[in-house]
Order: sequence, then structure tokens, then C-alpha cells
Amino acid sequence: DLLLQGRLLCVGNNRQESAEVRNVRQVWKESQGDAIATLKALPRGEAMSRERTVFKGIKRYGKSEPLRAIQCLHFGVRQFYVNAFQSYVWNEVATERIRRFGHKIIPGDLYVKDPGEKSDINIVEDVTSVAISQIVLPLPGYNVIYTSNEIGEIYKTIMVRENVHFEKGAPLEATAKGSYRHLISFVDDLKAEFYDKEQHTSSNNHSQATQDTDIESMKLSFSLKSGSYATMMLREMMMTTVTRDNFTTE
Repeated sequence: DLLLQGRLLCVGNNRQESAEVRNVRQVWKESQGDAIATLKALPRGEAMSRERTVFKGIKRYGKSEPLRAIQCLHFGVRQFYVNAFQSYVWNEVATERIRRFGHKIIPGDLYVKDPGEKSDINIVEDVTSVAISQIVLPLPGYNVIYTSNEIGEIYKTIMVRENVHFEKGAPLEATAKGSYRHLISFVDDLKAEFYDKEQHTSSNNHSQATQDTDIESMKLSFSLKSGSYATMMLREMMMTTVTRDNFTTE
């Protein structure tokens, strides 16, 4: 059912799918999960290839064996779904953590002594001895510890709402060990080049470039640590969905 929920645009309720694809989802719903009927409704070509594989698995093993149907997918794809859920939970929690506390350290937060090392997880007791660059949030799993403050309750709420519980020894498609990600990721080697209408480099100096009315474009180069996304960094530079009320300029 989750595979057939459909994809929504970021704004509004308009689906970003063709009528043909939406019809497949409707057939699945109206037929009460009839894999054979849904297979017949699938569009030709490579569209909905993952769904096609799962439907064939359901046709072969029956609806009573959903795990075997899912296992028809490539292992990497199956793991992708688990990892995507972990990231979804982490993003929800991180957004709420920032909304409530900004970059303030609070008792019960998790941190690492060395920002480059995530194997030694500690619980914040003295907030004056920890920097925001050391704060981490767990990706949910059976082998992580959660924050012992109100942020930890957000994890519980989401996991109960989604009816997910990771257990050691469960099928790989239904569990995860978990890990940790830094709450704040810092950009390294940030450089900017400004270009005029003829695409000639105008200036590498921001204050000088902003006074140049012929500037048409800018090229950025930077480095991010593993697990960080350039698109999110650019979003934070240009616009953001995270409130800034709790942030102060230092």
C-alpha cells in the first residue's frame, strides 16, 4: 500500500504523475489489492518498474507473503526504503529541534567529543562544555541511544505514529542498526565567483561584486561532509522552511 500512495508536489495537492500512473494506483485501490488486475493496468516501458516487480511477487507468493514479494526487489532497493524512512524521521526531529531550541545546547542532548568521530556518544550534562558542532541526533535503529530530553519523545511519537519498531534479528527489510548524524553540518572551502553579462569573471570579492550592477550570475564551490546535501546547503542560503527565531548572530 505504501508503494502505491502516490507522490505529491511540495505545494498543494496536485500529483506530479501522469493520468496513466494514477490509474494504476486507482485500480489497486478499487480492486482491493488485486495484483493481476494491477499488473494489467501498468503502463508500458520502464515506468513503475519497482511496483511491477512487487506485483509479480504478490502474484507468485500471494498477499499473505508480503515480505517474499518485497524480496523480489534488488537488495539495494530494499535497503533504500529503510534508509529513506530513517532519514525522514531524522529530518522531522532535526527540524523540530531547531525550531524549539535553535543552536542552544540543552541537557540530555547527545554529543561526540571529536566532531569527526561518531563512535563515542555522550550525554550532555554541562551545556557550557559542549559546542553545537558536537551535537548529534540518532538515525533510528536498534543499536542507538536516544536523547533523554523532550526531543527523545519526538522520536517515540513518530515511530508509534508510523507503527515502526526496529528489532535486532528481524528481516533486513524491516530493521536497521541505526547511526548518528551531526545536527549542524559546516561548509568547507566555500568560494564564489561572480560573472557579468558576457560571462567574464567580475570579482571574487562579495562586497565589491554587490556594487557591480552588471553581475548576472554566481558560481559557488564548496565541500560538505558525507551525508550532507548540496541542495540543502543552497536552500539554507537562499530560502528556508526552518524558523530562525531561535538563532542569534554571533
